[in-house]
Amino acid sequence: MPLSDVLPMLEHMDLKVITEQPYEVRPAGGATPVPSVWIHDFSARTQTGLAVDCVKVKQTFQEAFADVWHGRMEDDGFNRLVLRAGLGGREVTVLRAYAKY
Repeated sequence: MPLSDVLPMLEHMDLKVITEQPYEVRPAGGATPVPSVWIHDFSARTQTGLAVDCVKVKQTFQEAFADVWHGRMEDDGFNRLVLRAGLGGREVTVLRAYAKY
């Protein structure tokens, strides 16, 4: 996942990425060589600076992010409502449709 694709998505979801630490993971052993993968660990805060209960929003945020990544949900400023208002991806999509109408 290129950083230039991920960062705008996170910003549309009300996050400002402060730092990023990449980690290379190489699977051990095995008869067939497996390519390494990278894990990118982001430090972020909300754009407003307000605290977020990560435990409470974890599942909703992850689902909405995955929906945007896979093209099932648009990538725009309405996605801020996931963190700011606690809405799920479907609720954000409905509000986006109302706004377009």
